[in-house]
Amino acid sequence: MARDGLRGIKIPRQYLDDVASSLKVVEETLNSVERSLRNREGELRSLEEVYREYSTYGDEDWRAHRDIGTVIFYARERDVGVVDEALAELVRSLSVKLDIIRNIRYKYFQDVPAKRRPTLERFPTPVRQIVDKIAYMYGVPSASEISPSALVAALFPIFFGWMFGDLGHGLLLFLFGLWLYKSLFGGRYKDWGVIWMVTGAFSCSSAELSTASFSASLCPTSGWAGMGRSTCFSQWWVRRWGRPWRPRAYSPILLAALLFGYIIMAGSFSLKIANFLLEGEGDMALGIGIPILLIYISAGMIVLGLLKPILPMPPLMADVLDLPWIYILVAAIALLVAGAAALTAKYRGYEEKPPIGLEMAVGLVEGIFGGLANVPSFARLMILILMHGIFTKLSMGWALAVAESGNMAGAIAIAVIFNILIAVGEGFMSLVQSLRLTFYETLSKFYEGRGRLFMPLVLP
Repeated sequence: MARDGLRGIKIPRQYLDDVASSLKVVEETLNSVERSLRNREGELRSLEEVYREYSTYGDEDWRAHRDIGTVIFYARERDVGVVDEALAELVRSLSVKLDIIRNIRYKYFQDVPAKRRPTLERFPTPVRQIVDKIAYMYGVPSASEISPSALVAALFPIFFGWMFGDLGHGLLLFLFGLWLYKSLFGGRYKDWGVIWMVTGAFSCSSAELSTASFSASLCPTSGWAGMGRSTCFSQWWVRRWGRPWRPRAYSPILLAALLFGYIIMAGSFSLKIANFLLEGEGDMALGIGIPILLIYISAGMIVLGLLKPILPMPPLMADVLDLPWIYILVAAIALLVAGAAALTAKYRGYEEKPPIGLEMAVGLVEGIFGGLANVPSFARLMILILMHGIFTKLSMGWALAVAESGNMAGAIAIAVIFNILIAVGEGFMSLVQSLRLTFYETLSKFYEGRGRLFMPLVLP
């Protein structure tokens, strides 16, 4: 090379000290470059595919079309006629510019790939407000997965109303939502006004879950022992239903909360299987999705079985909990490992293959952790009710004591101020916990939310 006048290649001294290691480093570098080239080739094929799909001419004559622009947009099928009219109006407005008209081309694409298809969901009020502000906060569903919008629209008010269950506080929340919808802040937050009206209504419907309620303590006629019974509300309740107002015991509420969460999460893992099927990956549903569901079911049953001595269980459920769930859990884990191994062997040598190892690892953790930890996490539905009962009794008991001392104005002030503080504090906690139960305990088990919304564009 030196004789021919070329510069040659400068080799570092350490490469010559250990030739074997140097050759290995060079080989790994070449392999890395080859992988990078394959990735670039894949990107080029994707670009060529998009060009062939959307290009009006498709002749790859870039120089001839360098002064031509392409506009791609999506439209609902029922609006295609409107698009035709708009294009016809465009041609009429440009009738004096024949050179532009001669170059105008347009075509429709009926089958848009699911990965590029925008999401358009239509819901009535108030479902639309909950979906826009709550469900889409987590992510927008893509066309290749099941949308959780309807599920979120049902679960969020239920969770919030369950934890914020008080007839009086629920009524205050409803009125605040109505004010927010009508005039507060100039009506800029109407959607949130609708959401708080809905959650306030659910809170009113869940009032009997609470040990004490603001509305059940509005006009007491006796002291602390009369709380919850010697009230205007309780007197109306007796006249209406023929029995005294008695809040439900805690144990059935706790059991109901745990079972509700257990069923909700089992549905979430089932939707993961449905997403595999929707994406055309039936083998992943069989080898990964079903074993993960079995792992969750068995782990959850183990937890509920541990609670059987302290929670009243129906006879049929007690019999189900006596099944050997620990062995079922071990068998489900073995089934998951075998399914992952079979899928790995099936897709060996494929350039594009599903993330089998990642799905198995994440699913194993989610299944076991979901049964052992996430199911007990639904106990917060009962814990916030317990906190509400304690705070309400303390505040109203203090107000009663002040009233019995003859200071009626002070009693009213204490009752009003502390009920407002309780409503605001518990409302914030209920909001945070409702979002957690909706996003983490439910959606994270099956939902990716990597889509994009169909956003209508209005041109002047």
